[in-house]
Amino acid sequence: MKIIRPASLAFLLALACLLTSCVSLPEAPYAIHDPAITTERQWEECLSLEFQNRSDKDIEAIGLTWFLYDETESDSGETYEILLEEPLSARESRILSIALGSTPDVFANGSLFVDALSAWLIRYADGTVWTDPWGNTRSARGKGEDKKKDRHE
Repeated sequence: MKIIRPASLAFLLALACLLTSCVSLPEAPYAIHDPAITTERQWEECLSLEFQNRSDKDIEAIGLTWFLYDETESDSGETYEILLEEPLSARESRILSIALGSTPDVFANGSLFVDALSAWLIRYADGTVWTDPWGNTRSARGKGEDKKKDRHE
């Protein structure tokens, strides 16, 4: 049996730290702040969020996905997806309000909450498209039924 000396162990640890610091994931070209379920538009429930364009390109459309659940059932709920025709200038931040429409009966009781909110697609004015390289987070919770909303707002 070979014994690893403390000096060899320290070298291996330093090498592992060096290698992991050299590998970095690319930053997403957007940020989402302060997502919340609000009541707007004549008592209709909406997903409200601040979307920040971190790129140097103008945006034409944004594909968003999120998981919606109520306070009584955090382990079950619905996954939503939408493509918004929402122009944003380079480096612009904007508050977006997305009408949820009629929510299913599973949400009959309690307040609504949003989780696993992310952009899965950004279409830029120059014709290029960014898609989520880590895979869509629609299945991040692994629960709920997909509800695709292909509305253009």
